[in-house]
Amino acid sequence: MVAAATSASWTALRFVTHAAADQGIFTLTFPSSAAVPVMTGWARWIRATGRSRWAGVHVDATGNGGLHVSIVGVTTAGDERVAAASLTHDIGVSPTSSRYRRLGYLDAAIYLGGGTTSTRQRFTAGSDVLAVVDRPTANAIARAVVARSRAGGAGSALLDPLTGAVADPKRTDTAFPWRDHTASLQWYVGVASRSSARDWIATAHRQVALHSSGGYVNYLETGQGAGRYFGGNLSRLAQIRKLHDPRRRLHSGLAV
Repeated sequence: MVAAATSASWTALRFVTHAAADQGIFTLTFPSSAAVPVMTGWARWIRATGRSRWAGVHVDATGNGGLHVSIVGVTTAGDERVAAASLTHDIGVSPTSSRYRRLGYLDAAIYLGGGTTSTRQRFTAGSDVLAVVDRPTANAIARAVVARSRAGGAGSALLDPLTGAVADPKRTDTAFPWRDHTASLQWYVGVASRSSARDWIATAHRQVALHSSGGYVNYLETGQGAGRYFGGNLSRLAQIRKLHDPRRRLHSGLAV
C-alpha cells in the first residue's frame, strides 16, 4: 500500500499479514495478600516465556480496604492451561479460581476489547514505566492501591509487559524510549470524582517514583513535560519536528 504525503514526495507503507489462529485465554484470581508475589512472579515469567504468550496483572481496590488480584493471559489455543501452570509456578501462590476458554481470533479480540455491547465510560488514568518489577517496586504499587481501597475508593494498577517484539528495536530507533523495560504501569480510575482520581494518581506516582523511569505517552497527564514520555529521545524528536514541521501544523497537548 502506498500513500501520498505531498505532491512532491511519497511515503511507502508495506503491510505483512499473518495467519489468524484460535486463541486460548486464561483468567487467574489470587488472594489479596498475594499481590506482591503475583507481580514479581509475573515479571520473572513474562521475561522468560515464549512470544506466543501474553499476560497482564490487575491489582484493583475493592473500596473496603481489600484488593482484587488477577491475571488475564492469552496464548495459542491449546496452550492456555500449560501457560497458566507455568506462570503459577513462578508466582509460588495457588490461585483461588481459574477460568479457561478457547476463542476464534476475532472473537478473542472482541472479548479482550470488552465485548460488543460495552457502553462508553469516563475514566481518569496515568502511567509509570518500570525497568524491573522487584519486591520493593511491587510493595510500592500494592501500598498505593491499598491506600485507595482503605479510603473507600475504586482504582486499579494494571501491569502490561514491554517484552517480546516491543523490545526488539533499539531505544533510539523510534521516539518510544522504553525498549529494555519490563512493564508499563497504568493507574486507572473509572467513573468517579475526577479530582479525587487525580489526587490518588498523583500520590501513586510519588510512591513509585524511585522505581519509575517515566510515563507512557498514550496516557498524557496535566502538568507533565514531554521528557517524562520520551526520555533521552526528546531532543532528537524536537530536532526532527523543527526540521519537518517548523510551523507546528501537527500539534497536541504535549509540547515538543
